[in-house]
Amino acid sequence: MTRIVLAAAACAAPALPSSAAAGDIQPVQAQGVDPVHADDVQPAPAAEPVAPNPGSAPSPAQSDVKAKPVRWYFGAWKTRVPGTSYETDDGTTVTQTTSTGTGWGDKLVIRRNGTYRWKGHEGRWSRTGNPSYPIVLRHVKPVNGRDWAVGFNGSHGVYIADGSTWYEGRR
Repeated sequence: MTRIVLAAAACAAPALPSSAAAGDIQPVQAQGVDPVHADDVQPAPAAEPVAPNPGSAPSPAQSDVKAKPVRWYFGAWKTRVPGTSYETDDGTTVTQTTSTGTGWGDKLVIRRNGTYRWKGHEGRWSRTGNPSYPIVLRHVKPVNGRDWAVGFNGSHGVYIADGSTWYEGRR
């Protein structure tokens, strides 16, 4: 989006009596104001977009998070959707939405043989080659039938994300 900023000067008109007729009003010439031509206006650079913060946990794509070998992910993980807070602004009202998240629930079990179990679904996982998310769970039917990437969260657990929603996993 390009934003154009123009400045205008205020002009003070002489006070007229309430009985003044149309012919009594004299035009006022602004002093010290240079006209602005469209060809002279340069757009201001747009601000860089800021990524939303998915809660208090660090972003899974942070470059300072050390990657874990695939074998580190094998085993059982209890999962939950963490809480979050965000604001929306429609130009007249700023609304803050807060979600408490969910409690620890369904276990994700990632097995060495290329299979997983999560939310009552058995499926296959594969390697991605991406050190941030080295495993992808294929077609998780109870969760919209989507693929879910699994990566180290920089602490002691994992992120499980499909691109718009993410879960946290702990041993």
